[in-house]
Amino acid sequence: MEEKTTRNVHIEDIKPPVFKQLLNYLYVGFAPDIKNENMTADLLVAADKYAVEPLKLQCATILCREIKVENAVRLLILAHLHSVADLFKTAMDFIAKHGKEVCSRMEWLELIENYPKLCFQATQLMLGFS
Repeated sequence: MEEKTTRNVHIEDIKPPVFKQLLNYLYVGFAPDIKNENMTADLLVAADKYAVEPLKLQCATILCREIKVENAVRLLILAHLHSVADLFKTAMDFIAKHGKEVCSRMEWLELIENYPKLCFQATQLMLGFS
C-alpha cells in the first residue's frame, strides 16, 4: 500500500478541520468545535463513517436542539442517510408542526425530487396520517 511507503494517508471526503475535531475526540474525549453550526453536521458524518457512536450521538443531540425551518429538511436527510433515530424523529416532528413554512422552502422541492419516500412520510405526518 502506498500509505506504508509514503507514511501519508489521503482522506478526501472529510475536510481537514472536521478530521482534526474527530482526532481530538478520539485522543482526549471531546471535540472543542462540536457546537459550531458549520461543524456539527460534518462531524456527525465523519463519526458515522468511522463508527465513533458516542460522538455521533453527541452531534445528533446538538443538532436536535438547533433545528429550525431553515435546516429542518437538511437535518431530516442527514438523519435518514446516517441512521440517527433521535434526529430523524425530531426533524419529522418539527416538519409536521411547521409544515407550511418548511414546504415553502426550496429544500422541500429538493426533498421531493431526491427523496420521494421520505417526503411522502413527512407529508403523511403533516396531515396526521401517522
